Amino acid sequence: MADGMSGIGFGDQTLSDFLRHAGAFVRRRFRVILTGAGIGLALAVLIVAQLETRYESELLLRVEQPARSPIEAETKAATTTEAFVDGQVYIIESTEVLREAVQRAGLTEEPYFQPRPKSWLSRQIAALKGLVAPAAQTDTEPAAGNGEMSAAEAYAVRTLRANLDAYRRGDTELISIKVTANSPRLAARAANAVGAAFEANRQAAQFDRASRVAGWLDDRALELQQKLADAEDAVAAFRIENGLISGEPGTTLSEQQLTQLNTELIDTRAELAQRRAAYSRFAEVVAAGGDVQSLPEVQGSEIVGALRARKLELDRREVELGGASASNPRLSSIREERSAIEAQMGAEVDRILEGLRNEVETLEARERLVVEALAQAGGETGLASRSSVELRELERRAAAYRALYERYLSNAGLVDEGITYLSSGIEIVDPAAVPKEAVYPPRKVFMLFGLLFGGAFGALYGAVREALLPGFMTGRQIGRVTGLPVLACVPQLGANENAQTLTRDAPMSAYAEAIRALRHELAGPDDSREESPVVLLTSSSSGEGKTTLAAALATSAAAGGQNVLLIDADLRRGSLSKQFAPEGEANGPGLSDVLNAGTWSLPVLEPGAGEIDLLSRGSPVASPTDLLASRNLRDYLDDVRDAYDLIVIDGPPVANMADAPILARLADSVAFVVRWNETPRDVVSEAIQRLGDSAATLGVALNGVDLQQAAQYGETYGQYVLTSVQTGPTRHRVPA
Repeated sequence: MADGMSGIGFGDQTLSDFLRHAGAFVRRRFRVILTGAGIGLALAVLIVAQLETRYESELLLRVEQPARSPIEAETKAATTTEAFVDGQVYIIESTEVLREAVQRAGLTEEPYFQPRPKSWLSRQIAALKGLVAPAAQTDTEPAAGNGEMSAAEAYAVRTLRANLDAYRRGDTELISIKVTANSPRLAARAANAVGAAFEANRQAAQFDRASRVAGWLDDRALELQQKLADAEDAVAAFRIENGLISGEPGTTLSEQQLTQLNTELIDTRAELAQRRAAYSRFAEVVAAGGDVQSLPEVQGSEIVGALRARKLELDRREVELGGASASNPRLSSIREERSAIEAQMGAEVDRILEGLRNEVETLEARERLVVEALAQAGGETGLASRSSVELRELERRAAAYRALYERYLSNAGLVDEGITYLSSGIEIVDPAAVPKEAVYPPRKVFMLFGLLFGGAFGALYGAVREALLPGFMTGRQIGRVTGLPVLACVPQLGANENAQTLTRDAPMSAYAEAIRALRHELAGPDDSREESPVVLLTSSSSGEGKTTLAAALATSAAAGGQNVLLIDADLRRGSLSKQFAPEGEANGPGLSDVLNAGTWSLPVLEPGAGEIDLLSRGSPVASPTDLLASRNLRDYLDDVRDAYDLIVIDGPPVANMADAPILARLADSVAFVVRWNETPRDVVSEAIQRLGDSAATLGVALNGVDLQQAAQYGETYGQYVLTSVQTGPTRHRVPA
């Protein structure tokens, strides 16, 4: 931006360069930016003043899947899913709930929820739409619900929906209901009305669903009751008709007797098998002479257990008397008693074996009797088998109707009980309160954006203005557009300042420093030159200040002790001749005269004298271009190099003439003078292209620079003025 929009894109610049140029742009355009920000702020304040103030009130409620019965509530079988909670949000925004809220809060009586007169602009737009598409016109206030809703209610419902914001809070079961209105109390009242309407709607939906289920169950139970009665009547009639006496429900006496005998036979055979196995095992052990005391039947005998305990006691006593003689009466008594005990144990084992045999025989006889009774009962049962099959079918049908009827009666009871327990599942956690601050319009936001957009518009306006500037503001711009170096940036002269006087009398001024810098850039260091340099000053058109720079350049060189030849090569206008030697043509021959004559004499100058000789344009000629292109000019310049330290040529503008390119090929260096912020860039580019084929070193001298404004573009100049340094007037001579 510091270079006329050059800082907007980075290009080859670093970030620091961009920021520096942006800061320079803000500094030089701060008035425009500040004005834009002020206008934006004023517009924001005006807009805020025109907008209607609105307040927002929030109600927070909790929703859960309602239980359908006390048992379900106690077991917590009902689970609240995300889909259920999200679905409740849509119910809150439904027309039915909003209409109930409108009626509860009396919103049709509030002006905010009533139709407002259309503005003039809205009426004109509506009229234009009617002219363009009359068939597409519809009622301005269509019904917002069913046909029973009035126009006032419909508009209030639409307005409430537009100012309602219901949403789920994260992954919780909480739903937030926010209502916006132009009054804080109205916003709170409307939000509470929506919450109450939603709770009532859910409660009514629960009761309605339960009532429908209960009614259906009652009707179904009556139907099943009738079918059960018909089935039981059919069973009773069949029993009477076929003479079937019922035992247990669903069976006859024969069937019951047969069942009992089968059961008894199974039990008898199981016990017989067990006893046979015990008897066989017992007999085998006895026959083999084994230890019968290890058998369970023997171990279970109390007599055997007592005899064994007594025998063990006698054995212990015998061991204690082991050292006694065999004739000891006590030992003999112990042995006799033990023999008697062993005989008793043998008799008891035989008795147990005999008992097992008797039990086996008894069970075998019982088995035979049961088998005979079962055969007899089976014959009687076969007589009633056909009737029993049909009877069982009738009884199964009746039992099925009975079970179904009892189940429906149970469900109907649960539903009747659930109706008294049903709840909406809605809990208002935090009722809507009266808000203290408005939420719209956000004044601070509007003002901040007004400042930002206004400042941005001002910056854009300033950037566009800089982009549309016709001339060059900085040396960097010249370098990018022309590709040439900037030799010097010459400050603008004041209204009462003279270039030569300022260069001579104030050598430390910014102007004199710039001229001196230009001179050294064009001529180079004195010790590096083999011959006196020839420098040319030209421009794209007249009015660039090249003649003034040429004179100042000669004055600066003379002040430095150089002998300078200042040549007016503009054979058409001769601005330099008119400015410094209005009668020069009468005082001596000019350039045209010298070139036409082909002869000239060189002055003898004292080295370091600081003389300035002016060679005017001379007499008018018919073809200045041909005269400048002649061999005489080249020869003349070659000769005067030996007499002067510096030759300065004030050439004509490039324009559409060939004069300047001809002179550029004869000069050692060329200064292309550009007026700061005035010379069009395309004109400069075109003129420099015409000079591009010259062999001279080409550079640009930016003339008439406003130091204060240039500093805002990042250009800095040091100005050192030493008023005590004075020199005498420069003496101008006209060479012969």
